[in-house]
Amino acid sequence: MIKYISLFLLTFTASLVCSPSFAQTKRDARKPVAPVATTVAQEQDFGYATSSAKFGLGVASASQLTGAQSSLTGVMELDPNTTIQALLSMPSTSPFEFSLGGLFKYTVAGSPNVGFHIGGGLTLGALSNPVTGDSAFALGIAGIGGLHFPLTSSRQVMLHLDGGPAFSLIDGEADFAIGALSGLLGVSVLYMF
Repeated sequence: MIKYISLFLLTFTASLVCSPSFAQTKRDARKPVAPVATTVAQEQDFGYATSSAKFGLGVASASQLTGAQSSLTGVMELDPNTTIQALLSMPSTSPFEFSLGGLFKYTVAGSPNVGFHIGGGLTLGALSNPVTGDSAFALGIAGIGGLHFPLTSSRQVMLHLDGGPAFSLIDGEADFAIGALSGLLGVSVLYMF
């Protein structure tokens, strides 16, 4: 008889321990485990910490594309390696001249802080025809390569130096040049927000 009672108690205890409701209450009774602390290292380039700046405004010198000595410019980072730079210039109102375009830049070495980028650019507008002096259709296309780096340790002021092959067409007159996008090494000075 004791044999049967021992077998019954063993079976009953085993069924209680293995039941889902018993296992759930045991799990709930345990102390919660503290999450493991993790640290994320920030990217650093030449002593400059990564910034969350994604947009900047400034001036650019890209006369091979825009036909003007300087242009207003804006830069937007689409992702850490891809940047779009808009150019707007209006060198004269008599005859009326303007140029509007953009540059696509992809960082192939370095980071958004300091690096080497490649890409291309396109501008459209109306510039003075060198022969007649009248305002005429203008088109500029360029392949670019360049450097970008901060001018200040806070990375608020950035410099972009751009150059490469550039093709311009003004009222049927074509021109091709290889070099910096301007006499100022195709510099863009940008204040990043």
